[in-house]
Amino acid sequence: MTTPEVNIRTVQSFFTALQAKDATRVTSFLTEDVDWRVGEDAVLPFLGPRHGPQGVMDYFRIAGEYIAMGSVTPGEWTAQGDRVALEGVTTSAVRATGKSFTVHWAMLFTLREGKIARYRHYLDTTPVLQAWQQQ
Repeated sequence: MTTPEVNIRTVQSFFTALQAKDATRVTSFLTEDVDWRVGEDAVLPFLGPRHGPQGVMDYFRIAGEYIAMGSVTPGEWTAQGDRVALEGVTTSAVRATGKSFTVHWAMLFTLREGKIARYRHYLDTTPVLQAWQQQ
């Protein structure tokens, strides 16, 4: 069993791979049966459940079609056993409207054998929906 500190470093390395847009490295941090869920909303097509490394990569591809990523500010890291939690703030923009939004979020990772096996991303989608709307 890995320590909570090792699990935090694993998730931090996952984020480094994401920032580098290194798909091979990103998927190397995921179990083959990873269960990935980012919020849920019937209007926002990139939200909802994904499964397996390809499903995770589909999430990032689809989200990137709609959202221009801005700043991601991680806050406090917490780890216990095989779980890692991270709080933070993201400011981005909806590509179609050009409107920016800021969301506060919490991410919860569950690791198995040193890889991400489960991911939950909790956020208030209201600011995203407001930026999504054409006016």
